[in-house]
Amino acid sequence: FEEDDLVLLLKGDVVIDGDLNDQWIDDCLKGLTWTGRLFGVLIDGNLTVRGDIVDDPAVNVYVLKDLSCDFIFSKNGGITVKGDARAKYGVYGEYNDGLLIVFGKLFTPYIIDQDHCMPQEAACNHIYFIAQDRAETEGVFIDCGDSSEDAREETHLLLDPLVWNEDAEFSIDQFVKLVKSG
Repeated sequence: FEEDDLVLLLKGDVVIDGDLNDQWIDDCLKGLTWTGRLFGVLIDGNLTVRGDIVDDPAVNVYVLKDLSCDFIFSKNGGITVKGDARAKYGVYGEYNDGLLIVFGKLFTPYIIDQDHCMPQEAACNHIYFIAQDRAETEGVFIDCGDSSEDAREETHLLLDPLVWNEDAEFSIDQFVKLVKSG
């Protein structure tokens, strides 16, 4: 960030009916007079998102208490939660400039990581795997506790065939759609 970058401070608990994304932030800024570049959003309370958190393009979000949402897609932004984080359907971190830091406990069924700074464990039953959107089968590795090369090569077979696109590549959109549909 630069010296004159700004942070949008939202005092108290925040509830968003829909996704927290670039459009939501633009809507918050409408009517405000300010100059400079927005670096991020600081929420001085709990954050409840009745939808997904999508930081593409990059969004930096800092929550001083707890976070609750459907799904977190983190790319190049930073998402920091001082309390607990609950992502109902999972979290996905893509690319090495972004991060997801939870100082409390993370509750989520799926953690999908692609060269991203993010937790590899949750405080509940979960599956952690390495995958990138549009990765071929050899680029998908589910952590099953067996790090042998043979086990690693076959873990993609544990995924439902519906998570692969027409080019036999992993699709994060299809994965999330499948998980959300039950």
